[in-house]
Amino acid sequence: MRRSGVRISQGPPFVSMLRNLAVDKTESEKLFQEYLEQKGLILNQDFLYEPDLGKTTKIDFFVKSINTLFEVTEFSRDNEQDRRLLKTLDTKEAVGFDSYSLIRNKINGKKEQFRPYKKDYICVLVLHRGDSIVASLETELLAGAIFGDISIGFSNEGNYTTTFFGRNGSLKPAINTAFSAVAVIQKLFPDRKRAVSEFWKSNKKEDLANLNVAELERIFEDWSQKMGYDLNNRGVSLRVVQNPFASKQIPIEFFDGQLDEIFSIDSSGRFTQQK
Repeated sequence: MRRSGVRISQGPPFVSMLRNLAVDKTESEKLFQEYLEQKGLILNQDFLYEPDLGKTTKIDFFVKSINTLFEVTEFSRDNEQDRRLLKTLDTKEAVGFDSYSLIRNKINGKKEQFRPYKKDYICVLVLHRGDSIVASLETELLAGAIFGDISIGFSNEGNYTTTFFGRNGSLKPAINTAFSAVAVIQKLFPDRKRAVSEFWKSNKKEDLANLNVAELERIFEDWSQKMGYDLNNRGVSLRVVQNPFASKQIPIEFFDGQLDEIFSIDSSGRFTQQK
């Protein structure tokens, strides 16, 4: 959440519009607003930015129809792991990273912000990779950071294994129950992704092997246009991981975009994709 230094409290629609003009949104907040508008929602009518809900702590977005608060945050290079990596680029020494800790730090850093709202609102934390080099928001890493280190167990006989969530999970019964879900927001170019896959299937690799990058890109763009792909077609998606221990559950039907995905833990404890 970034402030511009101009403080205008939430009030009538005109005042609310002035307030939104006065606030300098972060890139991730702009992207999330684009996601809401992509769903046909209108600012100050269907959703509010940094609304005054009578609490001392502020939240980024409130979507009225589903009574849900969204706090949007992004990763930057201003963290110990990114700084360590940047220092080693010149020396080329090997360096390891704890991918879970960056996500857990975000969750733990936001829990106090949600606490005053948990009884009255559904609360969702939205993550964006930002300009961090080391932050990874792949689904498996996200699940491990949320529910516990992904671990592998072996039988005494060694004839079968099982994967489970181990220690250090951020969301567990009676821990961070204010979080109804943790989500990742991202820009996607669905036509480009499909075109790349079909392009390599439709062309012989030996015919393309000696082309430089500029020539290959030109051929790819010409082929994509001929095949009807719109490489500039862009969508914004949310990848949502539900918290089954939350005091209030998210309305799954809200995340119905073609590019949206929803994950949760089923009754047997397995991490599954619901959409």
